[in-house]
Amino acid sequence: MLLNYNHRPDMLSVLLRNGSIIVRLADEEHQSSKKYDAGSMHYVTVIKQGDILRMLVDDVPESTIEGTFGRKTSGRPIEMGGNNFEGCISNVFIQRTGLSPQVQNLTNYISKTDVSLGSCMIKKPPQLMLLKELTDAYHLKVLKKKTPTVYLTDASEKKNSDNCPSGALLNFVTGAYHFGNTPGTHLLFTASRISPRDRSHFATEVRTSSSGGLIFFMGDTLQSSYMALYLSKGRYVLSLAAENGRKIKIKSKAKYNDGQWHNVAFSIVEKRLRLVIDGLRAQEGNISHSYSARNELPIYLGGVPSLRLKNVPKKSFVGCLRNFNVGGKLIHTHHQNKGVLPCLDNILENGVSFFNEGGHIVIENSFAMGLEYTVMFNIRPRSLTGVLIHTGSKQRNYLTVYMERGTLIASGNNGAGEFSTSVTPQQPLCDGKWHTVTVTRKQNTVHLNVDTKSNYTSEPSTILSTIPAQPLYFGRVPVNLKTPWLPVQDVFFGCLKDVKINEKPRLVSKMSDIHGIVNLQGCPVN
Repeated sequence: MLLNYNHRPDMLSVLLRNGSIIVRLADEEHQSSKKYDAGSMHYVTVIKQGDILRMLVDDVPESTIEGTFGRKTSGRPIEMGGNNFEGCISNVFIQRTGLSPQVQNLTNYISKTDVSLGSCMIKKPPQLMLLKELTDAYHLKVLKKKTPTVYLTDASEKKNSDNCPSGALLNFVTGAYHFGNTPGTHLLFTASRISPRDRSHFATEVRTSSSGGLIFFMGDTLQSSYMALYLSKGRYVLSLAAENGRKIKIKSKAKYNDGQWHNVAFSIVEKRLRLVIDGLRAQEGNISHSYSARNELPIYLGGVPSLRLKNVPKKSFVGCLRNFNVGGKLIHTHHQNKGVLPCLDNILENGVSFFNEGGHIVIENSFAMGLEYTVMFNIRPRSLTGVLIHTGSKQRNYLTVYMERGTLIASGNNGAGEFSTSVTPQQPLCDGKWHTVTVTRKQNTVHLNVDTKSNYTSEPSTILSTIPAQPLYFGRVPVNLKTPWLPVQDVFFGCLKDVKINEKPRLVSKMSDIHGIVNLQGCPVN
């Protein structure tokens, strides 16, 4: 099952059967002419207009159902997944009567049953769901569950009892993306169906406080012919290069890195290059006749790590972007998402944000738990249950610090047996304040400190042996590591800052080894 909607008195279903996509309404169903079980991402569109229901796959019409359908009952949830569907669903758009299409922000509107919202395995590089399809070096796998389902409904209808009642609301900008979490974050578009004529007219809205960075790039693999839009000293710069080597560059007179939304339109009209910001033309320039916007050229929004141009930045700008138009048409479907996040509308402070879809960072690539160590960090949780730090892939060699209903627990195994200690903080973790957590191992004794309270336990005696150093994760146990012995598998939902390992600070906001929904740019201010 891909989608199920109780469209009373009729039931609308979209399902996968033997590789074919089926659309079913009431007692009538139609099947796609092609099979879609080869492990690639496909975009499925279901449109109901009057008494006609149409299904398109990758914008190609596949089936049409005509008939008299009953009046729908509003307010019912849309069920996604279920009936042993194993795969990935992302970029869910819903267009209601009289409204523009809106991406469904699963961070705010979700109830889930046995499904991972963090990442998925498609066969080739794993892709992150919900606006972020990050390549995962550890080959993440979604654990197969009995009946995985996701319900698109108002979050207020069903809340996690472990979620904190206090804390700033997460205000996401509908349909907007956040770029610059890492320098190479980007969206890649390879839609060959966009005509060369359309590829001469672009528009988008940008909000940034950064003075530099790449926003848009369209070019060939040799980078001899390209169009680029970027920020330089707060000004928009539009650069164009033709295959004969001639280049032209125009820029805005004013600076626009003021943290406000600005409409940026750029185009090629009758061999002239134009840049228009907020409806005011910045400048024009003549174009060489040798320039041609070929249909096969890829389009990047954000950074392009492979870029080797002297005067065009390859790092992404830091900020938000929405309403990307090509040829006057709003483009929703991208081919690849590398580290792009939903756009937050909150005021941010220093720290790293983790969301309830699941995400983690590697804070130490080579952590030796057999030696003496001290790991210290500050957290401001939004949930009372979740994994904080974890290292080790086997039950006889691991260390995990996690929260369970407001109590912090450090547990592990040194090869000779299990050990565990816990602390219930004097001040509740859900008070919206920062809390300092320290876990220390010294002379076979593990100490756990939370603010002013502490506890300890002794590890079982063991013959000293070499324990291989392993990555130290924060935020969750990576889904490719099977740890069924842990009582808590929940992801950490909240903020992190001030990480120190053996008294040495780790600048987590500059880390590049991130997986899932993690925002390095800051934490919402309470």
